[in-house]
Amino acid sequence: VNLEQYTKDWLQQPPKRNVKLAVISQLAVTLRVLHHYGINHRDCYLCHFWIDSTIPLPRGTMSDLSLTVIDLHRA
Repeated sequence: VNLEQYTKDWLQQPPKRNVKLAVISQLAVTLRVLHHYGINHRDCYLCHFWIDSTIPLPRGTMSDLSLTVIDLHRA
């Protein structure tokens, strides 16, 4: 599922703090790696990042979290 869909209910039903921090941290790491290698995603929206929603995140550890960047033709 894309990250926009994954987080759409967070205002009404906030996730556990560690889950939210894990998602934000992994997104930051992903973008840092892209930028380190000179890749700039021109349309950097949450919907361009996919998260494996089958991985349970009650612990919220970054090692359990998997983000995939889509629409790389926009980079």
